[in-house]
Amino acid sequence: MPVCLSHTSALNFFRAAGASNNDISSLPRTGKLDECGATNIAEALATNEFPLYLTPPIHVLVKGRSHSHAKEHVTRHACHTSLTNRSLVRVTDDLLVVSPELCAIQLCASLPELDAALGIFELCGTYSLPLNASCRPSAARNSTSRQTYGFGDDAMQPASPRTAEWGFSQRATPLTSCKKISSFADTIPGTHGLTKLRTLLTYILDDSASPMETAMALMIAGPPRIGGMGFKGAVLNRQVHTADGERRVDLLWPQYKFGLEYQGFDSHEGWANRVKDDRRRNAIAAKGIEIASVYYQDLANPYYFDKLIASIAKIMKKRIRITTTEHQFRQMTLRKAVLPPVAGI
Repeated sequence: MPVCLSHTSALNFFRAAGASNNDISSLPRTGKLDECGATNIAEALATNEFPLYLTPPIHVLVKGRSHSHAKEHVTRHACHTSLTNRSLVRVTDDLLVVSPELCAIQLCASLPELDAALGIFELCGTYSLPLNASCRPSAARNSTSRQTYGFGDDAMQPASPRTAEWGFSQRATPLTSCKKISSFADTIPGTHGLTKLRTLLTYILDDSASPMETAMALMIAGPPRIGGMGFKGAVLNRQVHTADGERRVDLLWPQYKFGLEYQGFDSHEGWANRVKDDRRRNAIAAKGIEIASVYYQDLANPYYFDKLIASIAKIMKKRIRITTTEHQFRQMTLRKAVLPPVAGI
């Protein structure tokens, strides 16, 4: 009997695929859930081609009220909705996983708003947090210490020093997009989680390349309701045509011809890298786009963050009207959720 991974277990499947450089876009899709149960987890995972260790409970999707006996480490989710033929990804004959679009809806149905938003940023971006990590970057480092269930080598580490430090790996292309998620949601009206999803899609951005870009987008462009500053109209990693070729801007407001570049801790190691960054910025500036650098302290330290926001507001000629104590609390909560802790800062 095949097994269909769902909810956070599906998110972990996509993380494992990304860490192993497996492209799931070519895998066949289906909407048939009739035969899926919850009893052959170990056998189903064993047929997978890449390491997949999952922390219990393992979430699986079954049709209606399944009468199959589930083990104590498995959580069954009954599906009473007719699924389209793009709803499930068939990995092997014994293993299916919900599509990234359906996974996004399930995250909205099962997680608090901010955690669901972070998960969808990940699905719509080109980075993956470690297997079994919380959606929050601050919890990523301790993810491998918990009991896991599955097959493969759970000691995988990203090759890049930067990604190892921050606890994430890169993939070539996003798994989905906000537009695809929204279109898919239209095919399953009445599904639990859709109301929250519609709200999240008003501020989630496609193409984030790292947890820090996601944090920057949420803290600066996110709605004040969740602690953001509400600078709308931003896009992530937008390509700019320059005389030196295509250049990307981390967070860009096209209508203001202004963008932000996050400078990681290894961004300026060595003279060659500094020259490369300067030339890139000069090429973008030649197109009339002003670029400002953002460092970790600018987001983590309230004093420096206020100075950054004041600079952005001045460039955009906007007045900052958010001064309530309630918003300060929300901002503190958001900051704690999206920023990974760094020793000594």
